[in-house]
Amino acid sequence: MSTQVKPKAKLINGKLYFRIGLSILTVYVGIAIGFAALTPYQYQRRYQNFLLTSTTVLLQPIMELFANGKVTHFYDYKALPLQDVPVIAPAKIIPSKPMIRNFNNDLQSHFINLFADLGLVQEAAIISPIDYNGSWSLAFCQDKENSTTVCQVSRIKHRGQVKILVDGNSILWGLGEDGKWIQLQVVKYIDRKDRQDILFI
Repeated sequence: MSTQVKPKAKLINGKLYFRIGLSILTVYVGIAIGFAALTPYQYQRRYQNFLLTSTTVLLQPIMELFANGKVTHFYDYKALPLQDVPVIAPAKIIPSKPMIRNFNNDLQSHFINLFADLGLVQEAAIISPIDYNGSWSLAFCQDKENSTTVCQVSRIKHRGQVKILVDGNSILWGLGEDGKWIQLQVVKYIDRKDRQDILFI
């Protein structure tokens, strides 16, 4: 003899599941805000966008737990026109393994880049400005598979040394808070899990 769930019981179960889901979401948002408020790193984003800021805050616990505290995402970088690339000598990044990430604007590429951020790329480097003590942002150029060059500049301002992922040959500069280009140097290559005291961008 088959039994059927009464409509009232279904409604009660639906409300219960909704309350449980809402409670879990509330706790997660609280944890995310806590991570954002208690971060030991000093940095500032160059954009004022509620949606992107909220997304960054909500992603913070995931990045802390699974990406070794990396604070940047693909939307934290903007294109740098080739004519704006500085003429000062760049710092050069030379990886020990083949490149994993790419700059194609499609869903598959975004997933590949996400998993690279979450651990597929293990090599990192510490980058430091030369004779500069102010806030600066990272800029880089990197060759794509089709022999074109991609140049981008970070929307994040910070001071001193930073840690970056090493994935593909690239050249680096710093953009100072006064809009002038600054030289960078590669301090050393490390594992991404090392030097948790340095801002990981």
